[in-house]
Amino acid sequence: MTSGSPSNVLFVVMDTVRKDHLGPYGYHRDTTPGLDEFAEEATVFDNAVAPAPWTLPVHASIFTGMYPSRHGADQENPYLEGRRRSRSRSRRRATRPPATPRTPGSPPTPTSPTGSTTRTTSSR
Repeated sequence: MTSGSPSNVLFVVMDTVRKDHLGPYGYHRDTTPGLDEFAEEATVFDNAVAPAPWTLPVHASIFTGMYPSRHGADQENPYLEGRRRSRSRSRRRATRPPATPRTPGSPPTPTSPTGSTTRTTSSR
């Protein structure tokens, strides 16, 4: 693939799984052989940060590029309204630095005891 050709992007999203129990992040048991094999050739992010502590607003953020305080998806409002536009369409700037990718095949970096780095946002 040349540098000018388009790249394929695949988001692997899992619910209720701990990073420290996944092979690509150094777990000693063979719990995720398929993911381990895929991660050998893929870009793996060691320091990705979730914009919320639970699934629904995180998925809405993935699909819109907005923080939960902006898109408003939560337990009381589980659906995105049609009038909201994605960040790419509204040209909003990101306020958080990007996650740091790890070179395929390199060892993972240390993380918190749970293996996660979740940051929440508020709508203050």
